[in-house]
Amino acid sequence: MPLADDLVLDARRVVWLPVQRTLVVPDVHLGFAWVQRQRGQLLPVRETEDALARLAELQADYRSERIVFLGDLVHAACDLEPLRESLTALARQFAGGPELVLVVGNHDHRLPARLADWDIPIRTLACLDAGRFRLIHGHEAAPAETLEPPNRLVLIGHEHPRVELGDGVATRMKCPAFAWDDHTLVIPAFSEWAAGCNLQRRDFLGPVARAARFHTVAACLGPRLLRLPYARLLQDAASAGAGSRAR
Repeated sequence: MPLADDLVLDARRVVWLPVQRTLVVPDVHLGFAWVQRQRGQLLPVRETEDALARLAELQADYRSERIVFLGDLVHAACDLEPLRESLTALARQFAGGPELVLVVGNHDHRLPARLADWDIPIRTLACLDAGRFRLIHGHEAAPAETLEPPNRLVLIGHEHPRVELGDGVATRMKCPAFAWDDHTLVIPAFSEWAAGCNLQRRDFLGPVARAARFHTVAACLGPRLLRLPYARLLQDAASAGAGSRAR
């Protein structure tokens, strides 16, 4: 779904910046299951990270010159061998291809040191400017100059946004979703594990999303995107809540 000549939304939960030849991928959360098992949660662990195959498919489609991970590349920067193996496999998968850049998120604060120790070539930054776009994770307040120039658009992850859609009778499903206003675009999590914040309840986690005035949402429905007015979703959610209380 192109929003402009230089900005494309992809239902695979990424953003493509064609002018910069940059693929923006938020909240991969590599090692989620391994970290949770280390913490005592008995979650299934796949032999390989599904995220790597999905990233390879995206790179084959877009042939980007740069992949920017928009924070939370890992679930936790633990000294776990499976996590090191996943990050090493990621770097090898794109060796000689696109530059790999991580805009550090709240789950990544120890990762730059781990990457250096493990000799994994992923560049780390606090934020990245790409043309009129400013790329930050979204867990901290945006810099004061973020809205300059006037057409500046801030791209964030962090929120794992989703919407709940239904037929008003029995069927209801949770869909990852993009949301944006004139200055901010929040991208759904790339991770399959991400539960997501409910856009209809506005239960945002970070200051950037809380300050935004979203007017449009695009829900990910398989390979398609469904564009919806955000105000309508809020009204539908309020009506459904009122109906539930009345019953």
